[in-house]
Amino acid sequence: MSFIRFFWGNHLPHPVTNRSYAYYVALRAGEDEILAHHLLPVTVVVVGDVAIIDAYLHILSRSDDDKQEEKILRLHNTWKKENGKWLLLATYNTEVEP
Repeated sequence: MSFIRFFWGNHLPHPVTNRSYAYYVALRAGEDEILAHHLLPVTVVVVGDVAIIDAYLHILSRSDDDKQEEKILRLHNTWKKENGKWLLLATYNTEVEP
């Protein structure tokens, strides 16, 4: 399940299930190989059963023709805790200039 941790990190609330794993495998299918990544939290705010997380995700990838590309994504995620599990309510991710 380390694949899921790439998207959300070990410290961010995410219910790791076979269903969510399958979703992200399908999402990544056909995309460039990830050579390195680094998640930089900007803010993590938890109020009761709601969490709002802002972070930057730096990705270094390699395409099929061996070209490397750097991407930086600004992540904004809103989570809600229900029945002891964190559920992703909304996500807004944009690419920013390196």
